[in-house]
Amino acid sequence: MDRTGRQPRIHVPNTIYHVMMRGNNRQRIFYGYDCFSYFLLLLKESSEKFDHKILGFCLMSNHVHMIIHVHDSSLSMIMKNINFRYARWFNNRYKRIGHLFQGRFRSLHVSNEEYLIYLCRYIHLNPVTAKMVTHASDYLWTSHHYYFSENPPSWMNIDLIISTIFKKTNLNYSDFIYQAVDREKWKPAITISENGEIIHDDDAIRNLEEKNIALSKTHRLSLPIEVISAIVCDHLNIDQTKLFGRSKTHMITKQRALLASYFIRFSDINIVSVAKLFQITHGTLSRQLNRLVDNADAIFSPELLQTIEHALTHLEKK
Repeated sequence: MDRTGRQPRIHVPNTIYHVMMRGNNRQRIFYGYDCFSYFLLLLKESSEKFDHKILGFCLMSNHVHMIIHVHDSSLSMIMKNINFRYARWFNNRYKRIGHLFQGRFRSLHVSNEEYLIYLCRYIHLNPVTAKMVTHASDYLWTSHHYYFSENPPSWMNIDLIISTIFKKTNLNYSDFIYQAVDREKWKPAITISENGEIIHDDDAIRNLEEKNIALSKTHRLSLPIEVISAIVCDHLNIDQTKLFGRSKTHMITKQRALLASYFIRFSDINIVSVAKLFQITHGTLSRQLNRLVDNADAIFSPELLQTIEHALTHLEKK
């Protein structure tokens, strides 16, 4: 994490960061469609050059929120490329000189899954909180609308957060985002105030860092999909070959969604990979999971869940 001074950032591959940057002296950094569009073009070109993915973003008039999943290239290298190219284009476009952004970008390492999904919801609702729009879908310059797309851009990864939302809350993205929430009760560890000041919540940062450290010391339990499939199918007397075929009967669809939900919750694969296993699109699977959630009480068997959890516990002891 980097909050003050010019200390170097340590690069950790395969890491998710919450990144914020704002205009110098709180000035606007976006004036209209051309500005927003060019910044998104830079995200696309940056992801192709540095092999990172954007999990979420919100472009406001004078500041930016992004959730970035970096791999081999460092966050500093990525952000230097984006900020330099955008500032050069902006200054040339508007015949200005000087710094566009206020100092270096702010960033915070995020490995806690609950924090990640609440952060995504927080930044997607920023335009609503700022009373710029009534609904999140009315604001064009966030990644919110990509989360409803069958074909999001290649530089976006929506599946990680969709899968995490389902795993942590048993809700689909739409239901989670539009839950009634008090934004004063949950805020990111770094935020921007109404007057444009970047605020660091030291207690929240310390708490998140402690959770990140604790998570790094624990091994995430997971089962092979073959084991999960055997447990679920044996318990419900489901024919596995039918579930992995192209049958679209009501019962097979419901059973397939049930098995998929346990793959997402208890294995290491995401919703896109699960959809490929069943030879359907991730959008189709997402809708099937949504219907499953609506009837969870009737479909999810406590005995089945107990059996799977017992298998996880058994795996942990090996």
